[in-house]
Amino acid sequence: MWTTKVFILLGMAFFALSACATGNKSAGLPQSIDEYTRITETVPETASAYNKRGIYYMDIRYYQKAVENFTEAIRIDQRFADARYNRGLAYLKLNYAHMAYQDLLDASDLERDSRDRRTQYSGSTFFETP
Repeated sequence: MWTTKVFILLGMAFFALSACATGNKSAGLPQSIDEYTRITETVPETASAYNKRGIYYMDIRYYQKAVENFTEAIRIDQRFADARYNRGLAYLKLNYAHMAYQDLLDASDLERDSRDRRTQYSGSTFFETP
């Protein structure tokens, strides 16, 4: 499952973002991309790492690389609404309006389904006491 190495790599990636939070947005991005690349090499089926790396590529305007990462995240987890939404935004930046529309619509549907399931389970009797 999750190894210590993966947690260390995730921590290093988040630490690299501190440069972004201090106002120098692009300073930590290449290092963050490198950290998420290490995570995807260590645990290749980690959809969230591909999604995060795609977001960093969006920040530096590498929209095609962002699309590739979001697509990989979706391949790993077809119900990953955030990755579909982010890929839709990247497609908009690349002027692929039809593809952007489809991804944004799919993301909305997935999020609605997820919200409906949460509502359904929150009203269940699993936690009722006699």
